[in-house]
Amino acid sequence: MSAPTLKESDALDDAQAMALVKLFSLDIEAPYIGQPNWMVAHENGGGCDPDLNRAIVMCVATIREGNK
Repeated sequence: MSAPTLKESDALDDAQAMALVKLFSLDIEAPYIGQPNWMVAHENGGGCDPDLNRAIVMCVATIREGNK
């Protein structure tokens, strides 16, 4: 089996990120003038980054860190 192409890899990353949004019921706020980052929030943590997938992962990481 060959390694996934860049487009396949991006689609997989997006699918995994959206699964996390659904699993943790995350709230997402799009960037706007004066705030260039995606903001992802949950009652137990949050994440902020220009890349949406990274902001989602950062939010889930803070949630999981708080559950230790």
